[in-house]
Amino acid sequence: MAAKEVNTYLPLALSTSTSADDSLPEETASPNGVNVRLCSPVVSYISKYVGSLITLTAIVIMSLADTCIEIGTDLYHPFQVTFIFASAMFATSLTCSIVSGQARNIGKVKEAWVYLLLCGITNCTGLTFINASINLMPVGDAITILRCMPIFAGVFGWIWLNQKLGILDLLFTLCCIVGVTLIARPSFMFPNEDGLQTPSLVGVTLALGSAVMFALSFVLGVKLSDNEVHPFITISVNAVCTVVLNGTLVLIFSCWTTLDSGYHIVAMVVGGICQAIGQILVFIALSKERTVVVTNSEKTSASTGIRARASSFICGHPNQLGQGR
Repeated sequence: MAAKEVNTYLPLALSTSTSADDSLPEETASPNGVNVRLCSPVVSYISKYVGSLITLTAIVIMSLADTCIEIGTDLYHPFQVTFIFASAMFATSLTCSIVSGQARNIGKVKEAWVYLLLCGITNCTGLTFINASINLMPVGDAITILRCMPIFAGVFGWIWLNQKLGILDLLFTLCCIVGVTLIARPSFMFPNEDGLQTPSLVGVTLALGSAVMFALSFVLGVKLSDNEVHPFITISVNAVCTVVLNGTLVLIFSCWTTLDSGYHIVAMVVGGICQAIGQILVFIALSKERTVVVTNSEKTSASTGIRARASSFICGHPNQLGQGR
């Protein structure tokens, strides 16, 4: 009797087509219902400009912080305002460090404590200088000088971080300065109805020193990022240095006055919180973009325009950037 012929090809074909290990090609697989092939270009595009997007967010937040400082200095001395402002910054950054668990990584700071200390000193010095210069010269003059900071940041980044500094970077920086100048309208270039005002030499020096100090703090922030020091810790140290410096200045000049205006107190505290969040975002952006790109974005005419609109809306002071205090 002849053996019954068995078709061994069909089961093999079925097992091949219905195998549990079978999956779609990698480029068309869709985990969790998301089409990876369609999303990849979008994710790639966003990741390419994530540093600039973070900086743009920081611009909006820090513009609100600048407006809150302006509200506080209407009634209180700049050193006192900066002291309260920095205290709120420290409370915010310390809370973020504890909640995120970054406070447990404080051991990493030992390897970069010099950079951390220098970053705190330069940042608090820059903040104190610009607040003092605003009281010695028109606001527009001080802001125009401060917006030259990307030039120093680009040069420092080129020297110490080996970051490239091209002709386009310099041209874009020049365009930013021109844009800021047209918005801020400094008195030494746009005389008002009373005639040309001579800017204070001390005020100009302080504003220029502020630009240099902030540029150095940004470069040091990149060094800290390279040493895996989280921005939460960096901002906490910056805030402590600012509190110590301005607290000392308040004692030396006896410029502390009673805090009897709830509106101004809330403004200063909110400003400190916004400044802490904004600086954290800026230091995160510095780990993803070149220093000159971040500083140009943060100090563009757009950021000055946002601050001017916020000042006009909240304080009711239209065109205040071109006015002296």
